[in-house]
Amino acid sequence: MLNDFTIDVSLVFAVAFLSNLAIILCFARRKSTTTRRNDTKAVQSSHVIPVARIGGLSVMIALAFATLPFFETTNSWPNYLLLLLSVLPVFLIGFCEDLGFF
Repeated sequence: MLNDFTIDVSLVFAVAFLSNLAIILCFARRKSTTTRRNDTKAVQSSHVIPVARIGGLSVMIALAFATLPFFETTNSWPNYLLLLLSVLPVFLIGFCEDLGFF
């Protein structure tokens, strides 16, 4: 039982790490300088150079991936589905803010 849990946690960590690495590498390759982003000149900014955004995407992917083992048990998966649904509005607002829509 503990071994299965360790494997699940390791897989979720690996998914979060790899998706975050993909986001950072994609940002570094793109060198985004859109007019909607204001990383360095905003009042609340603490960055000197532009930084990679949308890190919450990897957290959401990892959270969705972490719920997959619970689909095997019929009595607990609705709770995790409700968890994903309750996190979705916060994720979408943060994602849109990272893309510069707010």
